[in-house]
Amino acid sequence: MKLKNIASSLLVLLICLSIGFISCKKDKPIPKIVPDIYQGIFMVNGDATTFYPLKFELSTDGSGTLIAYNNPADLTMQTGSGSYTLINEVFNADIVNNDEPGVHYLFTGNVSDNISLLGSWGTAPSNNNGGDFILEKQYNSAP
Repeated sequence: MKLKNIASSLLVLLICLSIGFISCKKDKPIPKIVPDIYQGIFMVNGDATTFYPLKFELSTDGSGTLIAYNNPADLTMQTGSGSYTLINEVFNADIVNNDEPGVHYLFTGNVSDNISLLGSWGTAPSNNNGGDFILEKQYNSAP
């Protein structure tokens, strides 16, 4: 009988240790999702000689959010935001500038080799009555 009590006690102890070990297991760190940055220029229809800076920060977390930068004096200042889709190398975006809350700018284009993004833009409902844009993917050189 005493041997049976010791075996039962050991079994209970092993179960408790197993539960404790499983519940104390550390979670794996979640990797930071870094957005894709595309930077380049846009042109306005009727003026083929002036090039304006443009940068898109595209979320890579599946949310489809976009941040736009096009301030010629400071390309780090966010000037608008919106959403985008990228399906079969076809890019579409709907952006609202911070200083024009009721105006939607639509961009459409193609991604080539996951490096270049080029197409046209316009004021909704058109995506080509404004001009053209050319952007290149920017790569972070930091490890």
